[in-house]
Amino acid sequence: MNIDVAAAWMIRVFVYKSDRSEEWQILHPNAKDGKLYGDCEDFSLTLLYTIADGSKFKFWFYLVTFQAVMWHCKTDWGSHAQLWFRGKWIDNIDPTWRDKQPHSLSYPYPFPLVAYRMMTYKLSYIQSNILLVAICLIPLIPLVWSYIK
Repeated sequence: MNIDVAAAWMIRVFVYKSDRSEEWQILHPNAKDGKLYGDCEDFSLTLLYTIADGSKFKFWFYLVTFQAVMWHCKTDWGSHAQLWFRGKWIDNIDPTWRDKQPHSLSYPYPFPLVAYRMMTYKLSYIQSNILLVAICLIPLIPLVWSYIK
């Protein structure tokens, strides 16, 4: 989908709603009013999913090939997330595509972190931490295997 059309749709339907638990998700319209309720990460993820024409393959392809990157940044209000897509910046504070990012950048969210945060938003705190430890231990499997042999 054209990025301007996707952004225009998001402007019409997105309503900011803080989630203190940092639930990263692709939003779906509310059954009662058709609105999307979420925070800055949800806005970025849902906009990218919309640009990807609702295709999870294209969504992840954009992230894995660095055509799209979510960025953590600082604003006057605190921590924030914004989307960079093929040289353009957008966020829910000022949902218009810009050539220059409007906030001070901190760091990009690499796609494995995005995947992790999206997988764990429904899990409990303990379950998500166990999953994170398991993911971190995966690179050690060859080392342990060679030691055992």
